[in-house]
Amino acid sequence: MQSKIEVTNLISPIISIYKALNDEWKNLLDEGLYTYTHSQLSKYYYVNTFLHRWEKIKFTEVYYPIKSKYKELETDFTDLDDLFKEYQYFSLVGKAGSGKSTLVKHIFIQCLKQKLKLPILIELRNLNKSDSKSLKEYVSKKILLNNVKPNQNILERALFEGKFLFILDGYDELFSDSKHEIRTEIEEFIDLYFDNCFIITSRPGAGIENFPRFHEFRVLDIESDEIPSFIKKMKIDKEREERIIDAISGNLDGSLTSYLRNPLLLSMFILSFENHPEIPSKKSAFYRNVFDTLYSKHDGITKSSFPREKISNLDREEFEELLQYFSYITFFNGEYTFTESRIIDILKIIKKKVSDLNFDSKKVLFDLKVPISILIKDGYELKFPHRSMQEYFAAKFISLLKPDQKETAYNRYNNLLEQSKDTGFGFWDISYEIDKYSFTKYFLIPKAKKIITEFSKVNSLENFKHFGETLSLSFSFSKNKKGEIQNISPDSGFGNNYIEEFKIFSLLGDEQIIHDTISFIYKQFPKELKQKYYKYIIDIFDLNKIKDYTKVSSYSATLEEMINDNLFDLLVEKGALKKIEEMCIGLRKSIEQIHKSIENQNQNISDLLEF
Repeated sequence: MQSKIEVTNLISPIISIYKALNDEWKNLLDEGLYTYTHSQLSKYYYVNTFLHRWEKIKFTEVYYPIKSKYKELETDFTDLDDLFKEYQYFSLVGKAGSGKSTLVKHIFIQCLKQKLKLPILIELRNLNKSDSKSLKEYVSKKILLNNVKPNQNILERALFEGKFLFILDGYDELFSDSKHEIRTEIEEFIDLYFDNCFIITSRPGAGIENFPRFHEFRVLDIESDEIPSFIKKMKIDKEREERIIDAISGNLDGSLTSYLRNPLLLSMFILSFENHPEIPSKKSAFYRNVFDTLYSKHDGITKSSFPREKISNLDREEFEELLQYFSYITFFNGEYTFTESRIIDILKIIKKKVSDLNFDSKKVLFDLKVPISILIKDGYELKFPHRSMQEYFAAKFISLLKPDQKETAYNRYNNLLEQSKDTGFGFWDISYEIDKYSFTKYFLIPKAKKIITEFSKVNSLENFKHFGETLSLSFSFSKNKKGEIQNISPDSGFGNNYIEEFKIFSLLGDEQIIHDTISFIYKQFPKELKQKYYKYIIDIFDLNKIKDYTKVSSYSATLEEMINDNLFDLLVEKGALKKIEEMCIGLRKSIEQIHKSIENQNQNISDLLEF
């Protein structure tokens, strides 16, 4: 009851303001918008966190400020009014466990607290299987209880007034076969209702980096000296809190810091500390300890908790084996949330194919949800506490296969990447830790060779145009109070498109080579060239008459063609093609050395077997 009162009290002021605007707004709120906002806020106001999985806790009491950075601006999104005035459209890009979802909850609540906009959260993954014909229709169904034509018309007029904040969450979770279509729908939706504010969240490398008009805010890790403050904010037993801080304090300058600066990994460490107080040196050890804690030591997490019976009668090793099969199947199919019926279907497949595992699928599902709690409720679906747990079990599964099976699995993963462009760097890191030689031989080196081949082709205008797709020149727009475009600023977003290449060569030890080459090329993109395209737009458009962005967007193909033609001549002049050639030679030599290293390692192991 208290939570309902608090939520109602928080939402009432902004609802009163909007109801007072006119009868249409009152009707719109009565027809579903109020119910939607109240329901969504209730979901965020009291939450189950990774550390408080068996109890609801007030979000604001455990929220630790997550910071993001755009150019020289660093913000924790406390004062949204000034931020929205300066940046009407921005993306939140962060790696796994960086706190994107937590930050979205914070922004949603802050937006209502500060009575700025009515926040509408769209989980983009739901568009993968939506029967809605467009994003506009999906939004209408989401916030209107009575989805009839008069209400849709009222909603559309309200959208034109610009009083909403749309949070488009999880761009990286869009299926590859629908991503282009949904991206187009997003752009058209923004073009149509451009006076609203828009936020898009994504993991890096999913294609969001050069989204038109959006300013890219990178989610930052926690600073080393902030780790104790984060732990204190988590509302755990005081004595346990002090022991965790003492254990960490002597390691803040070591390799552990890079793990603990990630909010998810830090939360995992706090969860498993009671049973595993040692400091793991690898990420895979974090996940192993967390699973062990969830499976067998739940009663040690809080004084009020108690052991819960597992009705399937599977032991720890059997559960782990089952999770490895399940994670491999789902992760390699691009599935990150699951209905209960889908889980049952997969468990039945595993039971049929793996003869030494005998279990009741429904009982296993119960155990995974309740006593182990490794699958948690997310609306009408279930998911892992974080996708990185799924990646861990999938990587573990492959590491235990025979060599020829590993090659098949890594080839399949490479095909998945070609289709989805969802990098899954957490999977890469864990695979490199626990299956270094096979992962390098069957995945990293083939991908590296393919990249080198692509770079080697950049020796003509035609081939450069393919390469030049990532040398994109985007434009930022600003408007006056009348909604007219006031200024267009060229803004190159070059390096972000090479995140996958940087990661591959980083694991192979050669990131600096490709980084230096791409940086060299990027520096050849002079201000004069940018200004040339800026002038081109100014000459074509009468900026005082443009009231939507569609007209500008229609010229994007022409601009890209001009950019590619001019850049190739520029790169030849500046010697960039020679630089690319030198890079390819260096990378080939490195791969040859890695091949020799793998062969030597295999020979050394063979020699050991003879002793």
